[in-house]
Formats: sequence, C-alpha cells, structure tokens
Amino acid sequence: MIPRVFREFSGSRTMVMEWVDCISAANDRLALQKAGLDPKEVMQLATEVFGYQIFSTGHVHCDPHPGNLLVRKAPTDSSLKWQLVLLDHGLYCDLPDRLRRDYADFWVATALGDTDSAIRICKSWGIADQEATEFFASMTQFRRVRLGSGSVGTAAGLFRGQSSQSNPPTVAEQRIPRRKLTPAEATEMQQRLKSLLAKFLQTRRLSHRSSSLLAGI
Repeated sequence: MIPRVFREFSGSRTMVMEWVDCISAANDRLALQKAGLDPKEVMQLATEVFGYQIFSTGHVHCDPHPGNLLVRKAPTDSSLKWQLVLLDHGLYCDLPDRLRRDYADFWVATALGDTDSAIRICKSWGIADQEATEFFASMTQFRRVRLGSGSVGTAAGLFRGQSSQSNPPTVAEQRIPRRKLTPAEATEMQQRLKSLLAKFLQTRRLSHRSSSLLAGI
C-alpha cells in the first residue's frame, strides 16, 4: 500500500502524505505476533517487493529502513488480512537496464557459487578480484559470502541462513557468550576492513554503474 501524496503541500524538500494507522513496523516481531501475524510472511513480502523493484523494474526505493516499512490491517473490503505500507518516496534510484540485469546475474552467480561469473561481472564495475567480489557480495546481501565452495554447498548455505563453509553451532557453542573484542583485536579488525575497502576500490574509481548500485541498493 502506498499512501496518497498531497502534492499541493509538498515541495522539493518536504513530502506530505496521508496518515496511515498501522500495527507496527515490519521488523517488530512481538507486535506482529501479538496481532496474530507471522513475521516471516511479512519479511517475505517485503523481500519480494524490493526484489521486484531491483531485479524487474529498476525503479528502487532507496530508504527501506524499518521506519518506512509498516504493517497495517487490510481494509474491510479486502480479502487480505494485512498490508505492507511503504513510506518516504522522496529518494529513488533508476537502475540502467544493463546494471539491473548484471546485478540479477551477480546474485544468481553468488548463490550458485559461480566464481568466474561473479568476478567477471564485478570487474566490469571496477571491483578488483575475488576477495573484493566476496566483500561486495557480503555487504549487499547481508550474509557472509565465500566463493569457490561449489554450487551445492553455497546454495545450501543460503537456506541455512549462514555461510556454506561453516557448520551450524552445537548446543554447547550456543551457550558460550560472545567475548568482547580486546582493543588490539578491534584495531586489527578495523585495519582489515580498511584494507578490504582499499582493495575494493583498487584498480580505478568505481564506474557510474557501480556507484549507482551502491547508492541505490
């Protein structure tokens, strides 16, 4: 559901939209469950909505934080129980067709462990090598991506919700609290991240296509 925009009250810096009563933000699991909704179904719909924008239309909402993704009860004349509400339509990115297709191919390549295709696509965007490609994939897909483990293992990792090269934690491991990093370890991690970022931009400045990709996705 897209709230109506009052253009007569909107300008170049302000967008005035109709008020929408909602159940909660799309990521408020407890509130959704209290309302009798399944948070997984809400997240699935949100994923499908933005997947459609990114991979099919190329017209992408660029600020999809939880405050802009609400869930409301559907109108009484609807067959649906609830609706996803998208707010804040002041910032959009229009992906060129070539970039939209390449980015779709990139996701397929990383999901199937197709290292050669993933690196080839990323090099066309100015991303240096396999390590930088893995770093870019991990940033954009919000999961740890490691290429070269084979299609079966990588695809299985997607459905486990973790890296294909790591095993599910044991019960004993789950009980161990995470240790806080020491100052030396934190510094080392920061240096490693800076090194990856430098390598990510190693060969040349990012092309206009990949700059648009980072800005809009």
